[in-house]
Amino acid sequence: MLEALKPRDLMKIAILAAMFAVLSLIPISIFIGAGSFLSLSLVVTPVIAILLAPLEALICSIIAGLVIVFLNPGAAMFGILTLLLPTAGSICGSLIFHKKIGFLPVSIFLLGVIVFYIINRKSFIFWIVPHIIALILVIGSPLMVKINVKIYVISFISTMCEQGVMLILAISFLKLPVVVFQTAFPLMLYERVFATIGGIILILTLRRVVPQYIDLSNSD
Repeated sequence: MLEALKPRDLMKIAILAAMFAVLSLIPISIFIGAGSFLSLSLVVTPVIAILLAPLEALICSIIAGLVIVFLNPGAAMFGILTLLLPTAGSICGSLIFHKKIGFLPVSIFLLGVIVFYIINRKSFIFWIVPHIIALILVIGSPLMVKINVKIYVISFISTMCEQGVMLILAISFLKLPVVVFQTAFPLMLYERVFATIGGIILILTLRRVVPQYIDLSNSD
């Protein structure tokens, strides 16, 4: 698997994984219902999604997730399963950005998240409104042509896919009651807006500072 990657790909994987691990040390929000926190690394998931192809994004996010689990357990609210969060967010965003039919599996995933939540916590439906918006954007993503528009939209989709895994684990793994979702709703909105805007700023900055390493035209 690694043999198919070019040296530049491996370098980007290493740099982004290291960036994710370092920023995971900086908390930006508490995780209500568990003794842990969400960190500044939220802004890196959209960057991984857009700058790396799906295979590279998978490798990078797994490395980053494992580093967090073993070196920074305060940010690992689901133990080893925490690595699923950046993995889902980065792969879903990467599939849409780099693959023409990538919107299909991502649409199915987000639809599954929405249905899962409705079945288990239907008394507070507002929580999945951002996920529904993300699903609509995913379905419309094949119509996106301009690179900057894709960056903005996919940054949001990526972070919402990450949140979708968090949502599933919070219900099935932590068994959080609906009152926790009601209490945490404003925090979730803040975290996802922060991750989306932060990811956009970071991507655009990297394009300006090191354009020779940021090729966003490589999709099929």
